Amino acid sequence: MKNLLSFAVMMIALLLTGCGQSVHEEQAAEETAVDEVAMKSETMDQAVEGEEAGRCVFFFSYKDGEKQLNVYQEPSTSSPVVNTLKNESVDDAYIYITPCDNKDWYHVSKSAKGPYIGYMQFDRAFLDGELAENICECTVTDPDGTVNVRQYATTKSKVVKTLPKGHHFIGLLADDNNQWMGVLEERIGEDKSEHYQLIGFVHVSKITYSDNGE
Repeated sequence: MKNLLSFAVMMIALLLTGCGQSVHEEQAAEETAVDEVAMKSETMDQAVEGEEAGRCVFFFSYKDGEKQLNVYQEPSTSSPVVNTLKNESVDDAYIYITPCDNKDWYHVSKSAKGPYIGYMQFDRAFLDGELAENICECTVTDPDGTVNVRQYATTKSKVVKTLPKGHHFIGLLADDNNQWMGVLEERIGEDKSEHYQLIGFVHVSKITYSDNGE
């Protein structure tokens, strides 16, 4: 009987130890996920260090039935949610975005200078009201014949597309010095709504543009 009681006590101790380890492991996994996002944010910020970040201002919207916008660790809805955004006022609705390698997603930050906080789906970002009034009608005029569209607003960034001389597109100025233009393309989202999608940036010396109001 004594041996049986000792065995039971030992088993309970092992179970409690296992539960404690499980909790610690979950906490460690969450901390690792946050650290990974911070490291990626630092890497993305370094990619545009010394030049304008070129993050275009958009609003964000919710999917039906949701009360917050999820920001993910990776460009996938199966990835951990590392941040949430709530549209509690007009000011809170503003977000700053740049394209990422996955065309269905954006890098997103809460301010023009970062840091990046993760990824959001492209069709949750939209232009409306005053933001929509800021779009420009642009024409490629570079004498070299083509202009490079870059992922970030820096000549060190990779080229995601080229546009030929004479090409017309819709743009959105992307930095305080008006040196970079965000290139927008119309695209239909999953909810069948139309969106201006930000695909990259061109330097304004390569184009001519005029405001909608002009």
